[in-house]
Amino acid sequence: MYKRQAYEAFTEAFVRGAEGAGFERNYGLAAIGCGNFPRAENRLERSLELDPESIDAKVKLAYAKGYLGKKSEALALLADVLKAEPSNSDAQRVREMVLKIPEGQDEDR
Repeated sequence: MYKRQAYEAFTEAFVRGAEGAGFERNYGLAAIGCGNFPRAENRLERSLELDPESIDAKVKLAYAKGYLGKKSEALALLADVLKAEPSNSDAQRVREMVLKIPEGQDEDR
């Protein structure tokens, strides 16, 4: 889903330098593209520490958490995004993906 974006984010991260919320978000997106969801979660959480209002980082973090089986955490992030931007198509797509996770795979239970 995010492979092209991951490649572009990875390239942009190195062009801009290794600092700030944007770098952390791009690093997290690159990690998603590589299938390294624990690293993506770590970097995207760091991005949100630096820029708590980043809609893009919240959606990408929810995606990573979904793949890690953290369904309730992912859905909470997406609810926050969709409250602010009800028509956000990325958030809607990720929410549909997360809702398909079997209940037994939610680590928060």
